Amino acid sequence: MESKRTYNWTVIAISLSIIILGLTFILISIWIETDSIKNNELDPSVSIFLPRALNTIGVSFLVIGTISVFREFLLRQAINRYTEEILQNIYNKEKESVFKFAHEEKKKLIESLDEARNETITSIKKTIVDAMPPKYTHIREAGIVDVFESLDIKKLQKKIKKLRNDEFRILKMWIPNLNVIEHNIIDAINHRDCKIKIALQNPAKLEVIKKRAATLRYFEERDILNELRKNQEQLYSIWERLSDDKKDNLMVKYFDTFVSVSLWGYGNNYIMGLYLNKRLSGQGVQIKANGTTHYLYNSLKEHFDEIWGNSSPMDLKSFKLNEDNQHPKT
Repeated sequence: MESKRTYNWTVIAISLSIIILGLTFILISIWIETDSIKNNELDPSVSIFLPRALNTIGVSFLVIGTISVFREFLLRQAINRYTEEILQNIYNKEKESVFKFAHEEKKKLIESLDEARNETITSIKKTIVDAMPPKYTHIREAGIVDVFESLDIKKLQKKIKKLRNDEFRILKMWIPNLNVIEHNIIDAINHRDCKIKIALQNPAKLEVIKKRAATLRYFEERDILNELRKNQEQLYSIWERLSDDKKDNLMVKYFDTFVSVSLWGYGNNYIMGLYLNKRLSGQGVQIKANGTTHYLYNSLKEHFDEIWGNSSPMDLKSFKLNEDNQHPKT
């Protein structure tokens, strides 16, 4: 930004006074010289010397005053600008040096605080682990983070709502409460770029279905087939409501063998249910495992991946809701 011009008006006034004085002396010298020639009243030596002396003094005053005014109006601004530039450069260098020093000191302080915090957390963790009985340490090392009396489908709804650019995985013989989460599945695929993998019991494997029905109360073979049929219709309905470019994000497969556990997977978590006698998998104890570094989580992930890899895809594109398609091709 251009600096405001400032002048030393006292110096200017004095300089103008000197100029006027110089002009006065010059005029007097001219007058004396002219008058002496006209009247021939002064001594010749005086009439020659005095005008010249006054003229010389007047010219000197005139030059001095003119130089002073010129310096004040022109040179002062140039000198001021040059001085300001030098001072500004010095200021910028010192400012940069101070900021750099402050940044380095701040960085050192943050690193020191982080190190102290990590040491404190490590020390607290070690103290807690040392104080815990071995059985609790084993549970923690396995990756078990929670246990539930039964499956809470409402909590799973909330988990699906939070997913973004992630996978949600289901491994079950059939899904009794699929209707509760179907809108969440559609929203996760259409608006948050999620992928849904669902592995169900193959309805064509009647022997497996018959054995499972024998372990349940109030469920016969036809009841399980009806549940699977209902899941097929629900999944086809979900698929139809997906955007065309998102339909492939819903993947459904059928497994042929009996599975020992049901799984709900999201992020680095799996909720495992057990196929107990006289109970649906969601009605019994649910174990939540977390963390890719823990062996229970990794075991459940490998279990899902292996069954998924050996399962046959359900052809959602050609699925038709009619009596001729009770059992899709596998």
